[in-house]
Amino acid sequence: MPGYVKKQLVKYNHPKPKKPQHCPWEPNPTKYGSKTQEALPVDDSPPLDEKGIKQIQQIVGSFLYYCRATDPTIPHALNELSSQQSKATENTLKRCRQFMDYMWTHPDATIRYYPSEMILNVHLDASYLAAAQTQKAEQQEYFSSVPSPETNNPSTSTAHSTSSES
Repeated sequence: MPGYVKKQLVKYNHPKPKKPQHCPWEPNPTKYGSKTQEALPVDDSPPLDEKGIKQIQQIVGSFLYYCRATDPTIPHALNELSSQQSKATENTLKRCRQFMDYMWTHPDATIRYYPSEMILNVHLDASYLAAAQTQKAEQQEYFSSVPSPETNNPSTSTAHSTSSES
């Protein structure tokens, strides 16, 4: 979808960032050495007016379409923005601008598939406990198999599981 992101950035009058943004969403602080992470503080910044809320909703909708079609790097940021859009605050707007800066820096995502003998099955649950008032955990599991040359069936299977809490 070449040109889609630039068209959306022009539509929402988002200026070119002064420096490149390589992270679509500001990650929550991690306390290393702690067995459990504390819940995020409640956002007490001033709420946005109806016009600001409507604009965030439109931005999320526009880029959700793009995310589903082409760019697998932005679902987490869109999930967080969409969970905050009905009661958007100044902090939500700040994070939305960071997301738009990221989109300006990386406007044309592509997905390339190359043939190989590997079979890859992916399960990603990025919205588990995603509410800001609760502890958030992300889990990703992927299974890779290499087909046996004789039977063309997966013979060796390796399961990998990664889990992060923030």
